[in-house]
Amino acid sequence: MLTPLALQVIIENTFSQNIISKSSPLIIAISSAGNGILEVKNNIQPKAITDAMDFEAGLDNLVKKYELLNQPLSVTDACKAHRLIRLFLIPKKEEALI
Repeated sequence: MLTPLALQVIIENTFSQNIISKSSPLIIAISSAGNGILEVKNNIQPKAITDAMDFEAGLDNLVKKYELLNQPLSVTDACKAHRLIRLFLIPKKEEALI
């Protein structure tokens, strides 16, 4: 289970950070890494940002929400070509039978 709108925030952040064109398409891959982990990977094609807007604010807020839930959310820019975000799925709580 994902927190509400988690994927939307990640995808919006990817669109706002990267150039998207026919000659240089933005490639986003969403996959399961097993063990309750969802991975979102995209190629990095940075925009030339001219204003002082904070494009990482939505992603920063999502990281803080996951911290409040005691669930890790990993954002890795291991190489300059790709960004990898790992979302740990929140386990569904079993309801007690009375």
